[in-house]
Amino acid sequence: MLELQQILTRPAAADLTGVIQALEKLTAEDQTVESWLSHATKTDLEKLICLLATTGEWQNQAKLLTCLKVIQKSWIKPAVPAVATIPGLIETFSGDAERAFLSVYPVGADGDAQLNPGALYLQLRQNENPAHRKKEADLLAAQADQLLANLEKWSLETLRVLQQQVPRMGDRETRFRRQRDLALQMAWDYPRALHALKGTVATLHQQKSLDGLKAVKFFLIRAEKEWITYSRRLRETPPHPLNLWCARVREMQALAEAIRRGLAV
Repeated sequence: MLELQQILTRPAAADLTGVIQALEKLTAEDQTVESWLSHATKTDLEKLICLLATTGEWQNQAKLLTCLKVIQKSWIKPAVPAVATIPGLIETFSGDAERAFLSVYPVGADGDAQLNPGALYLQLRQNENPAHRKKEADLLAAQADQLLANLEKWSLETLRVLQQQVPRMGDRETRFRRQRDLALQMAWDYPRALHALKGTVATLHQQKSLDGLKAVKFFLIRAEKEWITYSRRLRETPPHPLNLWCARVREMQALAEAIRRGLAV
């Protein structure tokens, strides 16, 4: 077992004979083969299958096929581990679909080619305990509401500060002041768009739409990062030249359009 493990760490071309000999030695005891395979990494198995499948030197083709079947059997997980049915899998985790799904697809693990993760996830969701679904929906809605509240607070504070600064910007002509006021009027679209998104979150929460709430939450996380970047640019923008200041303030309207597109999530 150790011999084969060591061989697999060396260049493949020089180790073909050694791999064959080591594997022949292991196949004399099926239990030993299973033991090694249970600890082998996916990279080890990929190397081994590649070496065995491409060689013409191994005379015992039946033995080759048997070894490949053993390797594939140990490599591929069953569609539903241990528990035969979806309801049984859900019951094992006290009705929690997320934990049940993670038992089949752990975070960071390679996907199972024999199983459709999307279909499994939907089946688990359909059979989960309603109390778990409500609890998760409550949590996601609370997180989305908090993100919305932060964005609304920051944007309103920014707009109020800008409105207070405009009279002190030293514009010599009234039309310059009007341009600034118009830019600020357009910027107010941003908090209005956030307020509209609150209604979407409330509807998704009422429907217990976990996928919808997750989509809104991650959308708002991106929006929060965009706002932080934008507010930094805004603070660094001087009041003159006028066109540059107005263009920077009007960027809030573009951010508002992105929020409105998020309503379709």
